[in-house]
This record gives sequence, structure tokens and C-alpha cells, in this order.
Amino acid sequence: MLEPGRTYRLSAWGTLSGGGESGQVGIGYFAASGQRMTLAEPEPLVFNDPFFSRQTLTFTPGPDVVRVEVYLWKPAGTEMLVVDDISVRAYSGDPQTQTN
Repeated sequence: MLEPGRTYRLSAWGTLSGGGESGQVGIGYFAASGQRMTLAEPEPLVFNDPFFSRQTLTFTPGPDVVRVEVYLWKPAGTEMLVVDDISVRAYSGDPQTQTN
């Protein structure tokens, strides 16, 4: 379970089967009502290269966040998004020094 106010790091390896399209791995925040809090969410990881790359982002859920979900998304198209080795871990470093 994730704690509001604590910083975490999302890490994922991903690739797209070709060029010209993109896919995302992101963090979704939800309120107690079940409503998604999209304006508070961090920018997702974007994969658009035909070779595997590792990307990371740090995020800190606010006090109104009661549920956090990892999501994968790719618009309809001919290419395939492949994602592997997704992890979410508590982050103990300085989030300002972390890059995507």
C-alpha cells in the first residue's frame, strides 16, 4: 500500500514494434469517491522507439489520493506496445535529481 506524502519511483522497460506511434506507462490517482484525479497525476512514461529502453519517474501522492494504479495505454494502430519489468518502490533519494 502506498502512503500519501511519500515519494515513489515507477520504473519500466518498454518498446514499440515500429515507428510513428507511441504508448504510455503511467500512474493514476483516485479519490475516495472513485473519481480519477488526472490533474494531480505525474506525466506518464512515453515509449515510441523500436528498441527496449528503461524509463523512470518519481511521484508523491497527495493527501486526497486513496488509490494509486499503474496503467498502460496505447491508442489504436498497427504497432504493438511491449512493456516488461514494471516496478514501484519507495524512493529514498532526492526526487529533484531524478530524470525520466
